Amino acid sequence: TLRLDDVSRVLGPGQLWMISAEGEPALVSRYQLDTDGQTWRAQATVELVDAQMQSLIVAQNWQADMHDQPLSSEVAQALGDYPIVRMSMQPQTPIAVAQVISSLGNPDMRLDIAGGETWIYQRSGAAVSVSNEEAHSIMFGLR
Repeated sequence: TLRLDDVSRVLGPGQLWMISAEGEPALVSRYQLDTDGQTWRAQATVELVDAQMQSLIVAQNWQADMHDQPLSSEVAQALGDYPIVRMSMQPQTPIAVAQVISSLGNPDMRLDIAGGETWIYQRSGAAVSVSNEEAHSIMFGLR
């Protein structure tokens, strides 16, 4: 099980944010990662039980149409043992799909979406957003 402290230990200090994910509140921690000549934005989604999320919504006066709101580092420290349910990685500049295939292989499934495709890798739990022969993000759904 991946915890918020685990991600921060590997990726360095992050910033906790309350965001709107398709109109629903979400708590994420964001990091910058530089590797192999590429800068990535990593985002870990923290799992909260409903009562905790409702408390955070009230405390932040959150509304679905609000911009992302940073939270204090004290909140991040208090939530260090909370599980991560999803990790997403976005390169600063899109990467060639050949690079994705060389790392993950051919996708198990390709789904057409507006503006491109989503490649699904069932074994690794990854989904890759692709358009114009470039990958724009990789999301890992953790079990």
